[in-house]
Amino acid sequence: MKKTILVVDDEPDIREMNRLVLESEGFRVVLAGSGEECIEKLKTNKVDLVLLDIMMPGMQTKDILPKVKVKVIFVSSVQMTSEEKEELFRSPNVAGYLSKPYDKKEFISAVKAALR
Repeated sequence: MKKTILVVDDEPDIREMNRLVLESEGFRVVLAGSGEECIEKLKTNKVDLVLLDIMMPGMQTKDILPKVKVKVIFVSSVQMTSEEKEELFRSPNVAGYLSKPYDKKEFISAVKAALR
């Protein structure tokens, strides 16, 4: 059975690029453009992993994370301090962090590692 990945990013081009890469690797992909939409998609889809953009308008990451019961990989174009990353990784379901831009090999490797 295909693993399902929820891609949450406010940038449509990033969502679409991630969808294409993930589908080419055999994953089922669900897309969300906001934290609020992420929560709704989690209610209506069986998701195995969430790729969550850290910086989005609206709902804050710290408010989304407690509602996510599966593994999460954070994605960000903003440089974060080691203290900020450490804070994110305190949640037991956080499986990784990717800095934008990332290459396809790094991206797929992080996704597969999180799903093990």
